[in-house]
Amino acid sequence: MDKSWMKKQRGSMEYIEGVLNFVEFASEHASDGKIFCPCTKCVNLCLVPPGVAREHLWRKGMLQSYTHWKWHGELADVPTATKCGSSHVQDSLEQYGDFHGMLHDLCPTHEMPPEPMEEGERVQESAEGQPTDGAQKFYNMIDDVDKPLYAGCTKFSIFSAIVVLFQLKTLCGWTNKSFTMLLQVLMDMLPSDAKLPKDHYEAKKIVRDLGLGYEKIHACPNDCMLFWKENVNLEACSCCKVSRWKTNEASVTGNNASSSKGKKKVAKILRWFPLKPRLQRLFLSPDLASSMKWHVNGRTVDGVMRHPANSDAWKMFDSTHLQFSSDPRNVRLGLAADGDCDRCVLATLSRRTEGIMGCWSRSIRCIFQKCIPIACALMWTVHDFLAYADVSGWSTKGKYACPCCALEIDSRYLKNGHKFCYMGHRRWLGRDHEFREEDTLFDGSTDMRGAPMPQVAASIIVDTESLVGRCLGKKCQEKYKKRKRGEANQCVWKKRSIFFNLPYWEDHKLRHNLDVMHIEKNVMDNILGTVLNLKDRTKDNYKARLDLRTWE
Repeated sequence: MDKSWMKKQRGSMEYIEGVLNFVEFASEHASDGKIFCPCTKCVNLCLVPPGVAREHLWRKGMLQSYTHWKWHGELADVPTATKCGSSHVQDSLEQYGDFHGMLHDLCPTHEMPPEPMEEGERVQESAEGQPTDGAQKFYNMIDDVDKPLYAGCTKFSIFSAIVVLFQLKTLCGWTNKSFTMLLQVLMDMLPSDAKLPKDHYEAKKIVRDLGLGYEKIHACPNDCMLFWKENVNLEACSCCKVSRWKTNEASVTGNNASSSKGKKKVAKILRWFPLKPRLQRLFLSPDLASSMKWHVNGRTVDGVMRHPANSDAWKMFDSTHLQFSSDPRNVRLGLAADGDCDRCVLATLSRRTEGIMGCWSRSIRCIFQKCIPIACALMWTVHDFLAYADVSGWSTKGKYACPCCALEIDSRYLKNGHKFCYMGHRRWLGRDHEFREEDTLFDGSTDMRGAPMPQVAASIIVDTESLVGRCLGKKCQEKYKKRKRGEANQCVWKKRSIFFNLPYWEDHKLRHNLDVMHIEKNVMDNILGTVLNLKDRTKDNYKARLDLRTWE
């Protein structure tokens, strides 16, 4: 297909005829009678009638870097006839990525008014969809994606140079400070016309403009609370009275009195990645938006367990919340946690719960203020056994460590090994299973008991009523370590889970899932360590044999 007209002067017969042929070609692949406008102002981000696109191309010119008309029906294997003009970045940039496609996914397609725009006007929407500050940031990136890094540069635009450098920063683990310093050095080495705006020198600013930023929230050094909302101006924790700031050793020793006047450094920071912008990004990309609805539109329903949607917990939630399940765009979330992480995760859960509640009760708005009727719900958590205690509130240590057996647990204390062991596994087998009557293979007794009944949400809420609002910081938890063994519910519950603030949490059939990878690894390590008699890994020791004798 001849594209030489793109380099011709606007107003010439070759250019006018080329625009007419392009619009005719694009109209054959139009969606609902509209096409993407590839003029220098719209840059394929606006769906307009073909007549409006024709007027824009005549008045504003064709986007020179758009030599492969993929948004208008041209196949990928069709060769292009021309290269970009000298004033634009050439196609060699594609080896680093499709930056126009990246902006196309980041920025949703929006309606253009049918009347033509004056020169220099920005793309505007109706009064209901006026561009927000976030939209303006995308418009600025649209300008940068076609501007060469400096005059004569054919490899990188301003936008692509920043994105490629930031990718290297992520892959190589550069710090924000080192990345900012690198940008400053590179800008000093390049020609004077390659100077980026001052804001582009900061790595954090780049991340925010790409929609990948996070929010910093000060936290108590002992994980008691967040300095957030009504506590944002506090100087010390209201529970343990510890300062939120690091101690200035120089000012304490008195060696440097002026150092105490410097900027305060916070002792602990929680980095919060907001949920709503991530969901917005998912639904701005057509491919990802289609995948987000796969559980309804693409899943095979034949009774085989292939997806969480086939589980009883998913089906029970759908039958209870019909309005939520009726829209396939609504998002179901799973929260992953790690027992080795900092205990500040408790404060993080509070922040996440608030974001999830907001997405449940209100629709999400995109950056152009178009209301997308999407809600999200937290279906369950996934974690190892150590994190179970943090997310559920059930203590996974001591006599009542098993949350499935709860108070009906069959545990025994090993006097020599000074630890608990947990029996009663055969209660979960079928009534006629041969292992139930075996005695010598287990603890010397048969077991015909039935499996314990799982705890229901109503009983959990009642049992944890007295624990609501209790501080869970490191210092405060030391006060609760010594408990009376006779008060069972005081031994197993540490708190009421923050997730019970969600209006649907108590309706779930399954709330917490254990990561079997960690459990299987620990079991295999113990078995192999014992069988191979590995030093410090075997469980066959003198104390273990003394405990075995007590069961003979």
